Parts: sequence; structure tokens; C-alpha cells
Amino acid sequence: MADAYMVLLYLVVLAITATVVVNTLIMAVFERTREIGVLAAIGMRRRRILALFLAESGLLALGGIGMGLVLGGLLVAYATHIGFYIGNMGITGILIGERIYAYLTVEDTVVLSLLALIVTLLASLYPAMLAARLEPVAALRSEG
Repeated sequence: MADAYMVLLYLVVLAITATVVVNTLIMAVFERTREIGVLAAIGMRRRRILALFLAESGLLALGGIGMGLVLGGLLVAYATHIGFYIGNMGITGILIGERIYAYLTVEDTVVLSLLALIVTLLASLYPAMLAARLEPVAALRSEG
């Protein structure tokens, strides 16, 4: 039962990640419409523009995963050694202490990092295709 709750929590976090990535990259497309138009006008193929935005999202994902691993590792190290105080709940008959301790598994770390990278790249496909489909003349006329 606890594993099912953790999977649900992971899915919620990954859905939030996908939403943030899509929002960030759509705003990047709208802000750089003229630049994309110039690139298309001088002959850059749609596939290259798509690759440009996918590379940007890949770097965004790697940076976020790296920062998440560092900050998460520090928090887990704290929670492993010191724990989080939850106090005396006044419940008798249940074997629960005053502190909750964490443990970090390499399997969870690797799986979630790879899953976050995959979700980020999949979420960036729509904004990247949006950028690649811009017509050069229309993009150059925009005031973005």
C-alpha cells in the first residue's frame, strides 16, 4: 500500500514537472518568434529548429535533475541522521517513535532521475514542434 502511494506521489511530481516544462518552452517560443523566423528565413530546416528546442529542454532537464539530486541528497542526509521530529502523538499501542528517519536507495534515485529526463523531453515535443512549424514571413512580422 505504501508503494502505491509513493507511485502516486511520483506521478503528481512528474505531472507538475511536465506542466512547468511545457509552459517555460511555450513562452520561449513566443518570446523568440522573430529569431526563429530569421533562422528559418536564412535556411535553417524545421528539423534543426526542433532539435534546438529539444536540446534546450534537455539542458534544462539535466540542470534541474542535478540541482534536485544535490538538494535532495542534502535533505535525505539530514533526515537519515537527525530525522524529522513529529512529537508524541499520544497514541498508545502503536510502535512509532518521536522522529521519522529517511533512507535513500540508489534504485529510486536512478529511476526517478531517468523518468524526469524522459518526461521533460516528451513534454518539450509540443513547444518544439510549435517552433518548427512557424512560417518565416509570419514570424518576422510578429512583434514578440
